[in-house]
This record gives sequence, C-alpha cells and structure tokens, in this order.
Amino acid sequence: MATFNRNAAFTGKLRQALGTSSLAMASHAASLIRRGFTRGGRGTPSAVGTAPNVQTGLLRNSINARMDGVASATVRTAARYATIHEFGGTIRSRGKAMPVPLNYNAQVLLQRAGPGGLRAAMPNGYISKTRDGTVILRAMGPTATQRGYKGTKPVISRDTPAFVLRRSIRISARPFFFPPIRNNRGAIMAAGNAAFSNAMKGSG
Repeated sequence: MATFNRNAAFTGKLRQALGTSSLAMASHAASLIRRGFTRGGRGTPSAVGTAPNVQTGLLRNSINARMDGVASATVRTAARYATIHEFGGTIRSRGKAMPVPLNYNAQVLLQRAGPGGLRAAMPNGYISKTRDGTVILRAMGPTATQRGYKGTKPVISRDTPAFVLRRSIRISARPFFFPPIRNNRGAIMAAGNAAFSNAMKGSG
C-alpha cells in the first residue's frame, strides 16, 4: 500500500495535473461543439435535428470551458436560447404577443436591442394584419439598433414586414451541444490523458 498524504509536493502536483486534464477535456469538447455549427446563409435555418446555422455567432462564440473546482471543469454557454435550440420546445409570450423575426435583419435587431428592448430599437414601428388575420409589425422608416450598428445605418426598410406577433411558437430541436461530446468521447479522453501525462512528467 502506498500513501501520499505526507508528500505535499507530489499531492499538489497530482491535483494540478488532474485539473489540467479536466480543463483539456472540457476545452477539446468546447472546440468540437463550436466546429459543429453549420453555415447555410443568413436567415436560413438548419435542417431539424442538426446543429444550427451560424447567424450572428453569439451562440457559437459563447461556448467555452471553465474550471469550477480543483480537478473539475465544465463546458458552458451564456446564450439564453441555447436550451431551446438543443432540446426544442414551445416559447410562450409573457404578454399579449411576442415578436418573431421574419428576416435576418429583424433577427439581429431583436438580439442586439438596447435596454429599451424592441420598442426603443424600433420606435416607429406599426402593426398591420394580413387577410388571414396574421399580425405583422412593420417599420415606418429606416430603423437602427441602439448598439451593434454605427450611426444611422438603415436596418429595416420602410414598410418591410419585420416581425410576426404570436402568443406562442414551437421550436424544433437542433442539438449542437451533446452530440459532439457523445460522438467523440475517445478523442476527448485522449486529450485529457495527454494533458495529465505531460503535467506529471518529472514527478517520479
């Protein structure tokens, strides 16, 4: 039997190596997840069941690895809409209705709206209805976000349908997070083992 509790130097190096190994695995997993996103053109959704197409890059760029303990690391995303992309589900409005973007510029406008939200970013918007009763939000003139655009760059042209207003919307799953991890367990483990071995060199 071997005990290491009296060997502070070795114990410290072992803990450091375990942390390095954990972070290496998490970092490799995060890299695989980011590389899994597809490019299908602005405003074009990916096929249901596949990773989302890159639109603004906010979701993809938010994925990162982080230490959360002495020998523990996690892969995280700060994007609020990550869960609905991964698992799908129904989004319901907290008020009368929610704006659903009809084009890429409207999507960017909604995501980058300032503290005042869409009302502040699109102060000259007005509502119209189609023949089937669909409620549409349009712009009365060129609209710019409070942040994300410089000066008065036009974002949505006059009278262009920007959003459809709905009380709920069903989002189909477009998993991007867990499939790369499940499909690359061997490579992720290999990255951790390599990092551990390098960190422990010279400890004999």
